[in-house]
Amino acid sequence: MRLQIPYNELEAYIQQKYNQQIALKYVDEKTVSVSKTVKVIVSKTVTANVSVTQLVGNDIFLTYHAGFALDLVAKGATAWFKDSLNGIVEEAEADNTLKVHLDAVPQLQNLLDNIQLNCITFDTDGANILFSLK
Repeated sequence: MRLQIPYNELEAYIQQKYNQQIALKYVDEKTVSVSKTVKVIVSKTVTANVSVTQLVGNDIFLTYHAGFALDLVAKGATAWFKDSLNGIVEEAEADNTLKVHLDAVPQLQNLLDNIQLNCITFDTDGANILFSLK
């Protein structure tokens, strides 16, 4: 089975839930570009490519690349993710890799009891989640 989530719905959810305005754009089947405008002295848009590198059970491994300077900034953002999403996101052993524990999200526990995630891909319209029933 396949569930497609359009980029604009993901962007709206992140805006509503975390009050963060981002833009998502297709790069390739495993990678999406995430852009955010930040204002320090002047406004600047920063972009990182985020790839789904592996699915292990209910854990998703995401690797991000934004260039050396922005990768350092992203390391700081990782600390925010770990604090804000306690128990859901952690740094994996590989550089620039985050491990997302989907079964740590209370709203997903019943769903994950009944499905097996098979693959997450991207296309020009959005994210595609392929799964099968248990």
